[in-house]
Amino acid sequence: MFGEPISLGNFFGLHVRVDGTLLIMLLLYAMRGASAGPVGILHGLTFAALVLIAVFLHEYGHAVAGSIFGIGTVEVVLHFFGGYTRYESIPRTPFQEGVMSAAGPATNLALAGTFYLFIQFIIDGGHTSLYPAVPLLDSFQYINLILGLLNLLPGYPLDGGSILRAILSVFIARARARLIVAYIGVAIGFALAALDFPSFSAQVVLGLLLVYIASMEVIAARRSIM
Repeated sequence: MFGEPISLGNFFGLHVRVDGTLLIMLLLYAMRGASAGPVGILHGLTFAALVLIAVFLHEYGHAVAGSIFGIGTVEVVLHFFGGYTRYESIPRTPFQEGVMSAAGPATNLALAGTFYLFIQFIIDGGHTSLYPAVPLLDSFQYINLILGLLNLLPGYPLDGGSILRAILSVFIARARARLIVAYIGVAIGFALAALDFPSFSAQVVLGLLLVYIASMEVIAARRSIM
C-alpha cells in the first residue's frame, strides 16, 4: 500500500513482509494510550504487537489449508488492515476456496477458545504465580475472538466475503458473485466506520479502508462483467 513491503524473513516456513501502513496502526494504538503517559503508550504498543501476532497466525492458517490442497504459499504480507496470503496458484474449485478462506478465522477462534480455557485453568486452579500473565492472555484471547468474527463478515476483502463468493459462484457467474460480495464489503465498511464515527479511532480508519478497498473491487468486478 505504502511502497514496497519490507521483508522480515521466514517464520514457520513462511516468508513474511510488512507494509508501511503498519506505522499508522502503531501510531493509533500509541495515541490511544497516550493519556495514561508512557505506561499507557507501552500498553497500546503491546496490544498492537498482539494484534500482529494474531494476524500472522490467521494467515498461517490460510497457508496450512492451501498446502492441504497442494497450493503453496509465496509470502504473507502484514498491513494495517490485517494481512493477506499470496499463493503460488489460485484454488481450483469453490470448495477449495471456501476451505482456504475459512481456515484463517477458524484459527483465530480456536486460539480464542484455547486461551479462554487456559485463563479459566489459571483462575479456577488458584495458580497465583501465573496471575500477572492473565491480562496479557485475556487481551490475546479477545483479539483472536474479534479477528475471527470480523473476518467472517460476508464482504470483500474479508474471508467471509471469499466464502460467500465461493458459495455464490456455484449458482451464478463468478463475476456476478464477485460484484455482490464487493458491494457488501462497501456496506460493512461504512457500518464499521459509522459505529465509532465521532472519534478518530482504529475502527473508523479500518472501516474507511474497507470501503476504499471494496470500492476498487466493485469497479474491477463491473469491468469484468461488461
